Amino acid sequence: MNYTRTDACVMNDLYFAGSTSGTPKASFDLRHEFVLDPNSDTFTQTVSVSLKSLVSEVPSLTLDIDFGCRGYCEKETPVWSGSKTFIAGDTHTATVTQKIKWNNTADVSGRISPYLTVKGTANGQTSNPLSAEKSELDVRCDRDVKATPGCVFSSYKPTYVMNSKKFPAAAAHAWLIQNKLPGRYGLRGNNPLNFLGDDVLVPDPPTSNKSIVDHNRGVICPPSWERSPLATMSPELGASDVPSCGEFPFAASWQGAATPKSWGGKNLSQVTSGEGCLNTIAQRGADGVWGGSCPTRAPTCRPGPSRVDVPACRTTRTPSP
Repeated sequence: MNYTRTDACVMNDLYFAGSTSGTPKASFDLRHEFVLDPNSDTFTQTVSVSLKSLVSEVPSLTLDIDFGCRGYCEKETPVWSGSKTFIAGDTHTATVTQKIKWNNTADVSGRISPYLTVKGTANGQTSNPLSAEKSELDVRCDRDVKATPGCVFSSYKPTYVMNSKKFPAAAAHAWLIQNKLPGRYGLRGNNPLNFLGDDVLVPDPPTSNKSIVDHNRGVICPPSWERSPLATMSPELGASDVPSCGEFPFAASWQGAATPKSWGGKNLSQVTSGEGCLNTIAQRGADGVWGGSCPTRAPTCRPGPSRVDVPACRTTRTPSP
């Protein structure tokens, strides 16, 4: 099984044993595909089967594949392409497609659990139905992001790959924190960042118009810090780029170290200044070679264009990359 946020593919072997135990009477290759859409309340399932083997005492076998779902869902009639009946030596593929629609009118999020049921008929006998489902492929549909509904796999843990060619300094900082600190932040899995939108305002004072994202940036990377004139975060931007400062984890996440737990912050530790975090500087020298340094290890170094916030804000220092 392979799946992303909106697509999945399950490969399996399908066997029909017959009325007695022993060698299966028939075997098939089965491919089950899902296509979801974050901009639609309807998703599509497609199952394709092809014959691998069929014993001589079974002249033919006819498949019956049905789709089911639990939750706020309604099914459309399956559409077949290719014959559902197979004889020994058949090389054709039978495909069945069905759409499932999220039908929750209460305008709240809901989970749909799709499943597959397969039967086979041979020599006038129909096998017991076999049902299969994967909890990882439960579908979540909602209108949380926009007015129109959308559906995604609720168990999928998205990952973010930094563009190391376009932003080498930022990618180097993230690599350093993830690979050199004991916490291995972001590499252990099953603990993704939680997105923090710009519309979430600082709750204290209650009348504040400042977003928590801006608060995080202001604490970890205050504008008063001096930026090195030799620094550039992206060599592709050249002279148009300006020295900047960033933190890990991102300011637009609930894991930001500057977000107090009383506001909903999910970091194990909180800080009131970026000085409480491991800081690094990256800049390109006159020879065009990038280098890194750690200002907390060398007092003469000034806070530079890019700083890295360690999630637990450890005081342990590590060598520069």
